[in-house]
Amino acid sequence: MCSGSMQIFALSKLEALSPKGLQSVNLYEQIGEKRLEAIVERTYNAAFLDPMIGYLFLGKSKARIVEMQLKFLRARFGGPKEYVASGGKDLASAHRGLGLRKGHFYRRIVLLQEAMQEENLPESVQEQWLGWEKKFETLILGTAKTCSD
Repeated sequence: MCSGSMQIFALSKLEALSPKGLQSVNLYEQIGEKRLEAIVERTYNAAFLDPMIGYLFLGKSKARIVEMQLKFLRARFGGPKEYVASGGKDLASAHRGLGLRKGHFYRRIVLLQEAMQEENLPESVQEQWLGWEKKFETLILGTAKTCSD
């Protein structure tokens, strides 16, 4: 049996990704599909051009990243559940080998928050979304405790 609060898990068990309290609030309905798409598009348009993290996206398909990010968020926020069926990977696998550091992770958070503000997303919804995103830092950076640790 593994100990620790974070474990690497397969996304086929998407319910494991829901932070406590998020299941009772449908963020997908609060945000809306058009606004969700606009926020994700703005975030990755900025990320691809960003001097701090843009190089991480060289040779990558922005359209594919946006598509998969939208599917992931829809599934987690109470919308359509298409992420796993469309080939979505677990967070650790999807980011492994990218050499991501804490500064990269938080720069994307800043760009996401700027996109939320530009789309006039209510502050309470921003706080919920950003708090949820931050819970995945150890998985994305590859510092999560695993069963073999």
